[in-house]
Amino acid sequence: MLSLFPQLFDFGFAFTFLLRAITALFFIYEGILLLKKREHWFQVWEKLTHWPRLILGIFSLLGGIMLFVGFLTQAVAILLSVTAIGFSFLDISSPNKKTKYFILLAVLAISFLFSGPGLWSFDYPL
Repeated sequence: MLSLFPQLFDFGFAFTFLLRAITALFFIYEGILLLKKREHWFQVWEKLTHWPRLILGIFSLLGGIMLFVGFLTQAVAILLSVTAIGFSFLDISSPNKKTKYFILLAVLAISFLFSGPGLWSFDYPL
């Protein structure tokens, strides 16, 4: 069967960039939300219950930044998909977020493992 708009296939790399940037912004937002919840950072060292929040927040923030600029996209895709699944299992995010949201973020992140970084990235495929 023929495609309805075959000219749009030329924009595949640009769409991958757009999807990568939007997904990265979601991860950066979630990382900032998790790290902002800590009023006093010295309490993290006293209580071991806050370690998953700190680790997932840092991974989400740094991974989102790396995904946004397209640096080590495939490795970051694995890291962010595990982070999104950790968000859903540990239930440490915002109370209005659902598990389906984080599963969708995990699927979006893992899609970059197979599709590549797209345009305007440091690890552009040759």
